[in-house]
Order: sequence, then structure tokens, then C-alpha cells
Amino acid sequence: MGNKLGWIIAGSIMLVLVVAICWVIFLPPHSDPTADTTKEGALDLKTVEVPVTAVLGSEPKGGGNAADDYKKAVAMVTDPATMELVGKVEIAVTAAASPDAATKKEPIPDDGLAVMRKIAAAVAEGASKGEMSYPYATVEVTYKIPEAYYMSQVSQSLSILAYYYQFVEKKPAEAEKVLHDRFAMGYHMTRDRV
Repeated sequence: MGNKLGWIIAGSIMLVLVVAICWVIFLPPHSDPTADTTKEGALDLKTVEVPVTAVLGSEPKGGGNAADDYKKAVAMVTDPATMELVGKVEIAVTAAASPDAATKKEPIPDDGLAVMRKIAAAVAEGASKGEMSYPYATVEVTYKIPEAYYMSQVSQSLSILAYYYQFVEKKPAEAEKVLHDRFAMGYHMTRDRV
């Protein structure tokens, strides 16, 4: 009987310890405010003081909703097969642009480049338009909306394509155009608060 009681007490103590450890790990206490967060205006929305025309040359003014074109690019990157191709292109382009002779050079997949050019074409269409109103599929906008993640995947695809044009094809004007359209997409996103 005494042995059974000992096991019950030991089990109870272990259960309390496990709950306490889980509490500390998964529900840590909040941190105290710092001088940076308590300063007046520290958490206010910040805007860039440089006009967009300094980068884009002129503000996009075309008619239509840029989100319609960006949604076409997003539809492409939501396909896992497309993102697999983009990943293969990224690996091959990085190796091809490497000055290290020991780096294994892989052939750059033409089908991957074709998909990335389609993504870039959809973004270029949207980049010329003046307005963007992205219809959210979710009722409540949070920091983890899928649309924002997919837009970042579109942006990453454009970066890889620009890198390809700059360092593999040696066509800086093509790279600049892709990055110009990428910047315009980002400009639209900040105005729409994606």
C-alpha cells in the first residue's frame, strides 16, 4: 500500500512539473515595454518620404485593377509543380552565375524559365495600372493571410528571373525591367495594405 501511495505522489508531482514546464515554454509571460516602444509615435504607421517617381520614373496610371493581373501570377505560384520548377531554376541560375569553377553547373530548365516569364508578364501588366484593390478570400485580415505569402512567392520568382537576366544572359536592361515591375507591385501592395 505504501509503495502505491508513493507512486501516486510521485506521479502527481511529475504531472505538476510537466504542466509548469509546458506553461513556461508555450505560454511565456509578456515582456515589459521598452524605451523604444513607449516613445511617442513609435508604433505609428511610417511612410517613405521619397516619392515613388524617384524609382519608377512616373506613378503607374493605367486603367483597370492591377490585382486582376497579380492574381494570375499568384495562381501560377500556388501550383506546387510551378514552385518546384522555380526552385530548380533558382539552383541552376545560382550555380551558373557562380564565379567558382568548382561549382557544379546544372542546365537551366527551359520550362521553368517559361513559367517565370509568364509570372513576370502578368506582373508587368499589373505594374502599369494605377490602382489595386485585392479582394481578400478571408473575412478577417491577419498577419498570416495566404494572399500575402503567395505575393511574396511571386516577388521571389521575379528576383530569380532578374538574377538570371543579369548574371547568366548578361542583359541588365531585362533584369531592370523585371525589378521595375516588381517594385511597382510592391508599391501597389503598400497602397492597398496587403
